[in-house]
Amino acid sequence: MTIRVTVPDAYMGDVMSDRSTRRGRVQGTDSERGNTIIVANVPLAEVLRYTTQLRSITGGRGYFTMDFAHYDTVRHITGRSSRSSQERNGSEEGRARRNIAVISN
Repeated sequence: MTIRVTVPDAYMGDVMSDRSTRRGRVQGTDSERGNTIIVANVPLAEVLRYTTQLRSITGGRGYFTMDFAHYDTVRHITGRSSRSSQERNGSEEGRARRNIAVISN
């Protein structure tokens, strides 16, 4: 997901460091009327509870919008129990299913 976070200038450093710790890649910043706009690419899993975090960091003065960016391949899958029998048997379809997943990054 591509997110645009708008926060008062005083909170920019805190929000930038929070984005970095949540697998976000900051694409750029911009200033507008005493606010800083941070544009970043972030996995959807990291955005789901971000409203609460942003309110906590900025004292309720920050907000964000998000847009779908793209699908990406999964680099590492943990947990053997989540694999299907086709993946364990090494079939072509199983390998394809293991290597491609729908994530927003």
